[in-house]
Amino acid sequence: MDSLNNNIDLDQQPKRSQFLSVLCILTFVFTGFSFLTSIIGFVSGPASPEMMAEQHVQMAEQITKLQEVHADSFIFMFQQLQQMMDDVNNHFYLAISMKIIWVVIGAFGAFQMWNGKKLGFHIYIIYSLLEIAQMYLFTSASNIPMLVIVYYIIISGIFIILYSRNLKELK
Repeated sequence: MDSLNNNIDLDQQPKRSQFLSVLCILTFVFTGFSFLTSIIGFVSGPASPEMMAEQHVQMAEQITKLQEVHADSFIFMFQQLQQMMDDVNNHFYLAISMKIIWVVIGAFGAFQMWNGKKLGFHIYIIYSLLEIAQMYLFTSASNIPMLVIVYYIIISGIFIILYSRNLKELK
């Protein structure tokens, strides 16, 4: 009797390729890690003025080293990163709350694809766009290093393309 129930349960589970399974697991791991670090960050609170001052000192030291080797393009990027960190810290609780919501949306999208639903792919696209757009909510576009934007676009684009290769098995 138990073996009959096991066969029925296995037949009712959606069929998914190993490739889709790996993509979903990678998304679960990434979103789970992001969720945990965001929750820890939320509980820890924003950086204190002393911590921000220390970050400014460390950034100034890095900029000095970059000036010594004439890496001017990286100097500007570090200055942008510093301003971006300051802006996000000024809106800390709103930024971290939105990050938690975005991560839950991403995990939900992957869960839907795990269960064979095409809706999950569209939710995942929304999550990817929200991750990129969030940078612009708390800081000026001029304070966001192009390298950061390109990184997010490339990673999101790769995953969207990889997930899209599995659309034929989603309903």
